[in-house]
Amino acid sequence: MEHAQPIRPEDLLQHLSWAQSLARRLVADDATADDGGQDSMTAALRRPPRDDRPVRPWRARVVGNAARQRRRSAR
Repeated sequence: MEHAQPIRPEDLLQHLSWAQSLARRLVADDATADDGGQDSMTAALRRPPRDDRPVRPWRARVVGNAARQRRRSAR
């Protein structure tokens, strides 16, 4: 298995609006969507995807997981 290389924050910021747009489709309000997009940035900086894995699909999964966790917490 390939080891993950750090992701540059600038690269993540380029796709922040895309991640927040995805989060808006998954959650009820814009503030929570903004948090979801930012959560995906934090996750990528802490544990980036493997070198052989494209970032955007990986980030979509992170945003989806964050949305599910927020819905569970809200219950």
